[in-house]
Amino acid sequence: SVAALEPRSDESESLVQVFLATTQRQPASVAARHKVGDAWIDTTWAEMAERARRTAFGLAALGVQPGERVNLLGNTTLDWVICELAIQMAGAVSVPIYQTNPAADVAYVINDSGGVFCCCDSPEQLAKLLEVANDTPTLKGRIRMDGPGGDDAIDLERLEDGEPGTGGLEP
Repeated sequence: SVAALEPRSDESESLVQVFLATTQRQPASVAARHKVGDAWIDTTWAEMAERARRTAFGLAALGVQPGERVNLLGNTTLDWVICELAIQMAGAVSVPIYQTNPAADVAYVINDSGGVFCCCDSPEQLAKLLEVANDTPTLKGRIRMDGPGGDDAIDLERLEDGEPGTGGLEP
C-alpha cells in the first residue's frame, strides 16, 4: 500500500541510525554470516556495531574529518560493511570503487572524490593503490581490510584495536 511508503515521524534519518536502532532491538540476533575457510561464522548486530564503532574511532584517530571522503575498493564482505558503517559513523562520506577497475580508473575516482584514505580488500587491490600512489595527492593512506597491512597499509584489525600504526601513511 502507498501508506506503507509514507515516512513516519519515528523513523530514523540515516543508515547509521537505522543500523543502531536495529542493534538496540535485537543485539544478540545474527546480522551477518560470512565464510572463513569452510566454516560459516555468525556475527551479531551487537558485534557488528562494536566493530564499526571501534573502526570509526580509528578513522578519527587517523585524522579523518566529518565530510571528508574515504574510498572503498573491493568485494562486498563483512569487513567492507564494517568500514562503510564506520566511515558514516565518523561523519565522513564513503565513495566505493569497483574492484574490477584498472589502476588508472581507481586513481580517477580517488582524485575526483578527494579521497583521504582508501580501504582495500586484497593484495591485488593494494597493488593498484601502490601503483597510483604518486598520482593520488589527496590520499593520506591505505587501510587493508583482509590481512596484515605491513609498510604499505594500515591493518583493519589494528585500526579497530586503536593501534593504527603508521603503515600506509604517506610521509
